Amino acid sequence: MAEKQISVIVCVYNREDTLPQCLEALAAQSLSPGLFEVVIVDNASTDRSPEIAASYAARFPHIRVCREPRQGLAAARNRGMREALAPVAAFTDDDAIPAADWAERLLARFAELGADTVAVGGELDPVWTAPRPDWLTGEFLLHPLSVCLGWSEHARHLSGGEWLCEANSAYRIAPVLERGGFPETLGRIGSNLLSGENAVNQVLIRDGFRFFFDPDIRVGHQIPAQRMTRDWFRRRFFWQGVTTFVVRQYLQQQGCDVEAVSVVPVPMNESSWEQLFGGAVEDEAAFRDSLGQLYGLGYLLAGAGLLAGR
Repeated sequence: MAEKQISVIVCVYNREDTLPQCLEALAAQSLSPGLFEVVIVDNASTDRSPEIAASYAARFPHIRVCREPRQGLAAARNRGMREALAPVAAFTDDDAIPAADWAERLLARFAELGADTVAVGGELDPVWTAPRPDWLTGEFLLHPLSVCLGWSEHARHLSGGEWLCEANSAYRIAPVLERGGFPETLGRIGSNLLSGENAVNQVLIRDGFRFFFDPDIRVGHQIPAQRMTRDWFRRRFFWQGVTTFVVRQYLQQQGCDVEAVSVVPVPMNESSWEQLFGGAVEDEAAFRDSLGQLYGLGYLLAGAGLLAGR
């Protein structure tokens, strides 16, 4: 029997509504099942997600399930890498829909790239589950939804300021685990919007590794209606401020150089606070200003020790 060459890791937390579409796409991959496996990491779900995962494992020999009781996306991804039988771990989300040739294209890229290329990824296409509001365009697709990257029309290594989406990326496992895996002080846990579990990427870059982008490696990412609201964007930008502070702490602990952070001043009067949290109808400029202020507030509160990454 051929050895597994790539392990697809799907970390799941309470996604009974979207998980079947993800697993159907993975079961229909063009790559031979003998060459890859799917490791579903149940991250202490309380809905029907474990039953759904088990049903796919029963139907497809190359799909299996493990449980990670410590909640947190980083902990679940690290568990998946430790469980993997292959030297490469491909990550996608429990609300994502990989293209039929996704795993095959990832594996082909790793086969032709040198060992200094630690990760390969591609484009993330939005799958709108409700009508998209008119204001949700342009930079809001990239920050914070991380869809429509558009780094290049041609496959190439990433440049500064570019990144791979975690829902469409694959890593050589050994270099990541040798650096402690994804930092478990970061990343989503439950319903909070902390992110930054991919901060290990900056450690890998410091150590001479490179990241590769191929626009033909594609994954659809479902965008639920609640992520198309201004209130969700406010929450997301606040938590991005928290994330920035915690990422800086992690990188300093890893001996990395960190850049200075400039934050937008936090409003000091009552009417400004009301507008900041959406108490009044706001125009586009006011909304963008409020996002910058919420980012700054999250960063400052985390720095003051009033919020913790964990």
